Amino acid sequence: MAKIYKTAMGKALDMDRLKMSNEDSIAVGNMKTNARGDQLGPGGRVVQNRNQVMDQHYRMHSPMAADNAQQNMDHNLAAGADVVQGQALAPANVDPSGESFDPPQVPTPPRMRGSLADSIAREVTVTQDLVLPPARTKGPSRI
Repeated sequence: MAKIYKTAMGKALDMDRLKMSNEDSIAVGNMKTNARGDQLGPGGRVVQNRNQVMDQHYRMHSPMAADNAQQNMDHNLAAGADVVQGQALAPANVDPSGESFDPPQVPTPPRMRGSLADSIAREVTVTQDLVLPPARTKGPSRI
């Protein structure tokens, strides 16, 4: 249900209907979008609709990079690993006598982007330089 506002002059104003009627008009500013949120190209044509824009935003700003997780899964699958409920498991190499001759490899979890653990795990070298006191002038010290 749309909320109808009353103006200072006493007229009824339906904001939802107003937004829907102006959805395709170009928004004011330098973002090159329309009022709906679609990205516009040359001539005001829609290049990406708002759903594609939001999908791209969530892919880039998720705590775990989707491309990195997919890359790890592809790497594990290329190495001959099995997939069980979305997790890659290393194959168990067993010879006919029943002994395992290769230790199972555990897949590395995808790297978290922008997390506290990621920023702490980075190696940082800090160098300190001696700061000399400023040189004193021979002018008056007090006025």
